[in-house]
Order: sequence, then structure tokens, then C-alpha cells
Amino acid sequence: MAYEKHKRRPPQEDDGTLIEGRNAVLETLRAGRAVDKIFLAEGAHLADVAAEAKKRGIPTVTCDRRKLDHMSVTGTHQGVIAQVAAYEYSTVEDILNKAKKLVKIDYEELEPVRGIAEAKREDAPKVHSKGNLCQTRHVVRGDAAKALAESKYTVTNSFRTPFTEHAFLEPECAVAFPYKDGVKILSTDQGAYDTRKETAIMFGWDPERVVVENQLIGGGFGGKEDVSVQHIAALAAWKYQVPVKAKFSRQESLYFHPKRHAMEGTFTLGCDENGIFTGLDCEINFDTGAYASLCGPVL
Repeated sequence: MAYEKHKRRPPQEDDGTLIEGRNAVLETLRAGRAVDKIFLAEGAHLADVAAEAKKRGIPTVTCDRRKLDHMSVTGTHQGVIAQVAAYEYSTVEDILNKAKKLVKIDYEELEPVRGIAEAKREDAPKVHSKGNLCQTRHVVRGDAAKALAESKYTVTNSFRTPFTEHAFLEPECAVAFPYKDGVKILSTDQGAYDTRKETAIMFGWDPERVVVENQLIGGGFGGKEDVSVQHIAALAAWKYQVPVKAKFSRQESLYFHPKRHAMEGTFTLGCDENGIFTGLDCEINFDTGAYASLCGPVL
């Protein structure tokens, strides 16, 4: 049987891309489903549908009712048809947010150690089995005690500095991909050899299997000396054998990286009658957190 022009087409298989009828279209809009376009028949009283579409930034097309008759699958479009995507597309961020909600973590709550004074107490909770003192350094140049004892004037004072955000212009970012019998990392960090060493430790490899090539750092000021996203990109690249980019948003960077360590120090300074410095004795304690990152090598 032949169908004349503008007559309703033969029944088609419903692929779910057309929503027909006033109530169905309104419910679809209010549910927040992705709608590409809405077709309205000329003369149809559908101001509520048009207003809802405008509020959500969805384009509307006013056309001859016969066009809707031709498009309709049900034959009961009531003067309005919404065209929706067959699949709802998501951004990478949407997918990651949904994936994070599926992760369940069992936490063991431990008594925290909140600062240097607490960490030094004999009855303080032990962050590590060997205790809370990461390491010490004793630097001597001459006889400070003798120099201070013979000084005309001495002054003693204590100072403290807080944790400091480096606020570099570009957050942390790395690209990694399979390379020969290992991985290659394009990184924006300040310590290519430390990145190679720590990534190799993660894999249990010889360091030669990890190649790190530094890119433009985008500001660092010491804040990019630590491994941040490099090992994550490398692990995913090796696991899935594809190039992988890992990057922090500004907020993720603020949460993650270790900051310049807080410090507390007491200084005794001596000078002669002309104000020339004669000696200095000081003790400085660094709050490096539970995991000292590069504090050890720097000290």
C-alpha cells in the first residue's frame, strides 16, 4: 500500500528517541533527561511545554501538524514531540564521580597526633612502629656555646611558621604510556630521578624500566618535588597498555600535596659590642606529617 505525502508513516519500531504527548514531554523535561529538540504543532496550546523548554535551554521548532503526524510512532502526539538522545552521554568527570560512589572503604579510626608538641610526648600515639621522630640532623660549625658565653650581648627567641601552600600556577599533571619493557612518564615535577625511583619501587622494577621526561613545570617553588600523579598515570598506562593522563584540579591539588612543612624553632644569637654576630645556637623542629615525603633527603 502506498502512503501519500504528509500522511502518517507506517508504524515504526520505537527506538526510544521520540517522546510524544504533552504530559510525557513535560515529565521528561522535569526529570532532567537530555532532550535535543522539541517539535510543536502550529496552533497547539502548549505554552507550559514551551516555557519549560525555554527554562532548560532546549530549542523548540514550530511546524505544520502534518510533520508531527509523519514523525509520530504512536499516532497520539497531541501536537508535541520531544527528540531525545538514544543514549545519555557522560563526561569523564561524570563517570569518575559515579565510580567513586561505588567504592566502599572500611576505615580504622586511630588517635591522631596533631602537632609537634603532641608527637614528642612520651605517651603520644605512635604513628609508626619506630616512633614519631623521622630523623635528626646535628650541624656544628665551631664552638657555639663558647662563642655565646663570650658574647657582649645574647638574645633568645622562638618562632613558628605554618604549613604553606605553594600556589603554583599549574596544578600537577602527568602523561604516561607503555615504553619498551616499561613505561615513559611526561611529567611537570621538580624531581625526575625521584619520580623514576619511586615509580620503580611501586612496580618492583629496576629503575631503568622507567623513563621520566620533564616538561614545562608551570611553577613549583618546591611544591612539585614530591610524586603526586606520576605513579597513578604510570600504573594505569601499564595496566591497560594505553596512554593515560592524570591531573589534579586546583581543589584536588590543595587537598593532596604536602605543603611547605610547618616549623617551630628556638634561636639564641650572640654579638659583640659593635653588633657583629659571634655565635648562633638553635633547635628547629619540622612537622612533616605522618609521611615525610622529601623532608629527609632535603635535610
